[in-house]
Amino acid sequence: MKLDEVKEKVLVVDDNKINRAILSKILSSEYEILEAENGKAALNEMKEHQDIMAVLLDLRMPVMDGYEFLRVVRTEMHIDTLPIIAITAMEGDSSEIQALNLGADDYLVKPVVPSVVRKRLENAIRLQKALREASYDMMTNILNRSAFMDKVEKMLFEAEENIKCAFFVIDLDNFKKANDTLGHTYGDRILIDFSRKLIEMGSRNLIAGRLGGDEFTLFLYDYSDEEEVSRTAESCLSAMASLHTSKLNAAPTCSVGISLFPKDGHDVNKLYYMADQALYESKGLGKNRYTFYGSGKTVEEKSSRESREWILDEMDSYIYICDAETHEVYYANAKALHLLSGAKPKEPKCFCYLLGLCDRGFFFCSGMPLQAKTSVSTIVNSEKLGRDMFYRGKLINWDGRLARMAIVSEIEDD
Repeated sequence: MKLDEVKEKVLVVDDNKINRAILSKILSSEYEILEAENGKAALNEMKEHQDIMAVLLDLRMPVMDGYEFLRVVRTEMHIDTLPIIAITAMEGDSSEIQALNLGADDYLVKPVVPSVVRKRLENAIRLQKALREASYDMMTNILNRSAFMDKVEKMLFEAEENIKCAFFVIDLDNFKKANDTLGHTYGDRILIDFSRKLIEMGSRNLIAGRLGGDEFTLFLYDYSDEEEVSRTAESCLSAMASLHTSKLNAAPTCSVGISLFPKDGHDVNKLYYMADQALYESKGLGKNRYTFYGSGKTVEEKSSRESREWILDEMDSYIYICDAETHEVYYANAKALHLLSGAKPKEPKCFCYLLGLCDRGFFFCSGMPLQAKTSVSTIVNSEKLGRDMFYRGKLINWDGRLARMAIVSEIEDD
């Protein structure tokens, strides 16, 4: 190891001081060794040192034994990728199976063989690094979209009855303008610093992720009341405001949308969708604020919340909302925005045209004989996409303005 190289941290948990000293002597030339005399003390060490790379764990200890430590770390704290190697003097398959069932990654019997424990630890840390590289956003060092959604999905699946959770979608306000004006170095700095603030907010019940671009997310597991959810959202706003720099006339801001489990949905995709709708409400109300799903107008008027169920199962479709007269786009989901980004320079910025529903822009939707609170559907062959498309349109109230919502789905070939 080079003199200036920072050693990776390994936590040794054993109630016997001599055993801890033996492991420390075996490993200290390669790792920085942290020690704890029981599971409870180990949890405190993990809270203080969040960069621990592996744990060597005795199973029989007072106060909190290794089995309970494993249960808390894996089930309550939802830490899945931290390597934990159980080390015990007990012999027999039952203790090994129990430890592995509770989430131990490996198992060694005392007295340990130095070369074996070094190799097992090396392999465990190598695996953890690979998992981390696949799960974390490289720029911001928080969970990437896929890993975050998978983790939340698992937490919801394992949630006991009466557990309440909150899903937050956070979008930086006017980020593109600041990025274009002040440069991408400034933009990257804001993303990194805001991510650091989210990490500092994190706890055993609060995890953070980056959905992509300037969009972030939080998941609060087992909150006590909605005031706790509101405090978390306010902390997001404060965290962003604290990143004020002299280059700007005002501190950067963000907007937050919130959905609640099980009130607004039972699976991660629906919770994300609802929170995303609430985010657009926050944007429409002036930004730099948070909104709970259903607390104001989102896709349609609040009074017709149930009637929006017709779009909830259409997340793989093209969804867009435009002014009924001016065709100004008020909302477009990711699939529709991706279509728009691929448009040629001289093509009309019209979703219906780009989908091949019509051979000229800004015409197809306006030709639909829609009336308030009614919808129309039709099948159109799209030469552009080479398949039939199922179009559904509906007039809605968008903050007092008449707008057209369209859901366009590709019809799979038989």
